[in-house]
Amino acid sequence: MRKGQGLLETTIAIAILATGVIAAITLSISNTTSARQTTNRFIAANLAREGAEVVRNVRDTNWLAGVAYDTGLPSTPDISFVPVFNQVTNIWALSYSPNCFTDPPVCPAGAEVYSSNGQYVQTGDATQVGTKTPFKRIISVGWICRTGGGAETTQFTACSVGDTVIGRYVISAVVWTDASGQSTFAIPYKIYNWK
Repeated sequence: MRKGQGLLETTIAIAILATGVIAAITLSISNTTSARQTTNRFIAANLAREGAEVVRNVRDTNWLAGVAYDTGLPSTPDISFVPVFNQVTNIWALSYSPNCFTDPPVCPAGAEVYSSNGQYVQTGDATQVGTKTPFKRIISVGWICRTGGGAETTQFTACSVGDTVIGRYVISAVVWTDASGQSTFAIPYKIYNWK
């Protein structure tokens, strides 16, 4: 064996071992980040779905009460709201606020979603309940119009003169920021006055 050969072999072995360890650590960090992003997207999808269901619940409750199907929903354009669930009375309420999905997002305090006792809640105002999450949820409601030619259109401004309102167009959107930046998940939903 030559002098220094053992040192050279040891150095090469350490370099190979370090490369393997760095690759494993990088893979682990990547998997953790991916899992966190997947979890956030899953939570956002369920929050958006719940928001759309709140509007459907309003319609169904109105039918049962014998009032117009869209009573309690915004009647003017460009109005959004935050669904607020009262855990004591077990009833949903709508807290109206401006649209907050701008760049950068400027949301009213009530759009924030909190984690409280294993549930995601919104207060509709600056009151903090539980732990603040990275999520903000807001629901926008527009109109479904039938044109004079029979075509169906969706819009967030009132139906054109001569068009008939046949339903409400709902977009339930959740925005959040994590390590990958700002993300949005939105569910468009149509509710009709079938009754």
